Amino acid sequence: MLAERGYEVVEAVDGEDAISRFEAHDRPIRLVISDVMMRGLDGQRTVERIRAVEPHTKVLYMSGYAHDVRIRSGELEPGTSFIEKPFSGEELATRVRRLLDSSP
Repeated sequence: MLAERGYEVVEAVDGEDAISRFEAHDRPIRLVISDVMMRGLDGQRTVERIRAVEPHTKVLYMSGYAHDVRIRSGELEPGTSFIEKPFSGEELATRVRRLLDSSP
């Protein structure tokens, strides 16, 4: 959905892969989109490790679980947002643009 809208997308299969790709990427990655629940490292732990490398990386969490209060509680760090599954490509693109345009 994002590549179709002109964004460069780096895909990862899980949290460890995301961290490796983040560290190895030749240009800064300004936004990480992560599911809250993943096998291996969950989304929050993955983001903690990525932000240890680059603290100002913006984050968009997603989840389809209405009971996932870890993210829905409103206690998100600055530069972090949440989108509930399912969502449209337009909704995702709007949220991504808003995050990228926000102050660090």
